[in-house]
Amino acid sequence: MADQNRRLTETVARESGRLGSFIRQRVPDPGEAEDILQDVFFDLVEAWRLPEPIEQAGAWLFRVARNRIVDRFRKRREEPLPVTRPEESDEATHWLENAMPACDGGPEAAHLRRLWLDAIATALDELPPGPRDTFIAHELDGRSF
Repeated sequence: MADQNRRLTETVARESGRLGSFIRQRVPDPGEAEDILQDVFFDLVEAWRLPEPIEQAGAWLFRVARNRIVDRFRKRREEPLPVTRPEESDEATHWLENAMPACDGGPEAAHLRRLWLDAIATALDELPPGPRDTFIAHELDGRSF
């Protein structure tokens, strides 16, 4: 057991610099990079105790690090927009009007407004009748589902 622990310590010491650099190049947040590095070493310690030895510890560490980086980026979620209920704000019932350029914003705003309305009409025309009617009723007329 002491020999196994010594080899594990040597592997961590030998690979930590390269592995840390590898992770920091791919993860801009230093705190997240350090978390990933610690997770990879934790996985190494767990795998080191298994009956089947890791033959190429360096390659194994880099593969685990790559997988951890991918997992972190997959888990990131976009922050949801705040939900506003119609009873909380009159703006919520007129969200489309508020999102579009103002009617009295001059010729550029009028042109942009026309482009938006044309794009919305085209998109609505592409929807099947059921979803189109539901969208119009909910999003434009302010009805509940």
